[in-house]
Amino acid sequence: MSNAYYFEASAPLEDLIAYGWTPALAEAFLPHEKRLKGCLPGRILAEHRQHYLVQTHLGEGQAVISGSLRYHTQESPEARPAVGDWVVLSETQGRNPQAPLRYKIHGVLPRQSKISRKASGQKTEEQVIGTNLDTLFIVTSLNQDLNPRRLERYLALAQQSQIQPVLVLNKADLCHDIEAVQQELEAIVGDTPVVVLSALEQSGLQGLAPYLGVGKTLALVGSSGVGKSTLLNALLGEHRQATQDIRSQDARGRHTTVHRQLFLLPDHRGLILDAPGFRELQLWDSQAVQQAFGDIQDLISQCRYRNCRHDKELDCAVQSALESGLLDKKRWRNYLKLSDEQLYLEQRKARMRDIQSKVRAKRAYKKARTNALYGALKGRQA
Repeated sequence: MSNAYYFEASAPLEDLIAYGWTPALAEAFLPHEKRLKGCLPGRILAEHRQHYLVQTHLGEGQAVISGSLRYHTQESPEARPAVGDWVVLSETQGRNPQAPLRYKIHGVLPRQSKISRKASGQKTEEQVIGTNLDTLFIVTSLNQDLNPRRLERYLALAQQSQIQPVLVLNKADLCHDIEAVQQELEAIVGDTPVVVLSALEQSGLQGLAPYLGVGKTLALVGSSGVGKSTLLNALLGEHRQATQDIRSQDARGRHTTVHRQLFLLPDHRGLILDAPGFRELQLWDSQAVQQAFGDIQDLISQCRYRNCRHDKELDCAVQSALESGLLDKKRWRNYLKLSDEQLYLEQRKARMRDIQSKVRAKRAYKKARTNALYGALKGRQA
């Protein structure tokens, strides 16, 4: 689809360009427009317990999932609408300037990208955090809560999502030797861009400018207390998200953001997703760990034996790197920990797929049996 056709045919939708509307999305929306008369596209800005907050060319409104979409996503929770999704909507009531716009969600347009994790607790399912993102700002603070092992998890999350990561070192006003910290993190971040700033003092924010722009969607992820809400308020130019002081004994924070929400930045600088800090971050994609620890994968490929256990085998490149200090022992232990987590998760996924397959087979059998009995009954009546 040409840009000329896109703008000419979608003139009423030009207001959505600031929210990330593109010619590709317009093309994906066309089949729905033909199937569902009067439908319109919208982007999910926030998810609440009973409804979604959506943005259309008419303005903000509330939306609920249609019964058919809810049914089709029963066995695939990750396919349900999530914050950042572009969705197909229909109005559920006449337009009233005094009442909020209300919609029903009938479908989700193809996602450009997504960030997700294993749902917390005992559930073996994927929890989508945000979709259609261009850049992932991994925020950490330059105080005693700086945790390289946690950063490795977040970088693996970005690898899993195939989204450009940017490491944001916040609270520069609390660090006396920023250069030493950056050197310590070099082996972890690799070629990931690093931006040092102080959101509280609003210094260094210009380092984020290359990643902002019309229709660009960014996400802030990181632990509680690293200053995500303060950074968001600084970028918005106003106090929109509540903030709290960190605990004095360990420099850790408490949750202030209670749900995921997309905010439109002023001056057409894009959108930013603010998400609550994760108490538990277990990766969903088994390949993410290998991609995030590329240096260790290179060492493993140099071992003499393909089935090397990296313990006491001859010519083990990993053990040589550990002994020489080329590979940090804590990084190696974290790699093993994450690998074990992913192996266990893959086993649980396999069991869940087996259970779901049996359930589907049972349903199909019951349906076929019911149809056969119904057909036999009609034959007798005839």
